[in-house]
Amino acid sequence: MNYAIRSIIILGAVGLFAIGYFLFTNGTDTPLKDDSDTATTTDKVADVKSDTVSDTKVIKEDTQVDTDLDPNSITFTSYVEDRSVPQPDIDRETVFATALVELKELTAEGFKKTRENLHEEPYSMNDWLDLAIHYKTVDDFDGAKEVWEYLTLAAPNNSVPFNNLGDLYHFYLHDFPKAEGYMKDAIKRANDPSYFLNLYQLYKLSYKKDTNLAELALLDGLKSNQGNINILMALAKHYEDLGEGAKAITRYKEAKQHAQLVGDIPLVGVIDQAIARVEK
Repeated sequence: MNYAIRSIIILGAVGLFAIGYFLFTNGTDTPLKDDSDTATTTDKVADVKSDTVSDTKVIKEDTQVDTDLDPNSITFTSYVEDRSVPQPDIDRETVFATALVELKELTAEGFKKTRENLHEEPYSMNDWLDLAIHYKTVDDFDGAKEVWEYLTLAAPNNSVPFNNLGDLYHFYLHDFPKAEGYMKDAIKRANDPSYFLNLYQLYKLSYKKDTNLAELALLDGLKSNQGNINILMALAKHYEDLGEGAKAITRYKEAKQHAQLVGDIPLVGVIDQAIARVEK
């Protein structure tokens, strides 16, 4: 399946965040990490963030970076922009985190095909991103990191490698200052709703937890993505967790209005339950 399409499906899991927000929190106050790559998270290009049906961006394939594009879009470039940047070894030996033969067999064809594609077209953005995801799938984080770091230099206007590195450093390598830096770099390049949610999770779960940065990440996200249901739901739940009922209800009601506008009846029901819970 073409990676850009697959990314819409994978990243769409965050879109279900609005309808299933409380699945995201597992019924507790602590959000869970969706281990199926962002977000990515999470991990490919497309002018999508596909995080909600209503907020899906237009896919812009086979284009170079256009500074006149909507700044909220994730711009997809088919080829790396700077071909002078030294490339990682396409045939680097994969380091499997497990000795499971099944995993090696399941990923062998993907690695083989992607490497063949890169030998044929060594500047394909799509295939480099695919290769990084293959590495990450088998927990070869060094392999994934090397590819994404290369892409931050060879395709510096693309937000996706920065976002993926932020996710990697947060949830897998646990270097929170680096995670914060890469997440902010992604936001500088594309004000995508998912990027603000990723930064929110970093502050909520792992880093600078005694500050109001988690709240500010969501408020900044709303400035760039007015009425985004995912961000509104996260902000409402954040206030609910803090015991700030009035603020929580205000944001839940705001999210409900947008859910009604798009005809999302199940989400309206979820929000009504949340409001009733806070009002008790």
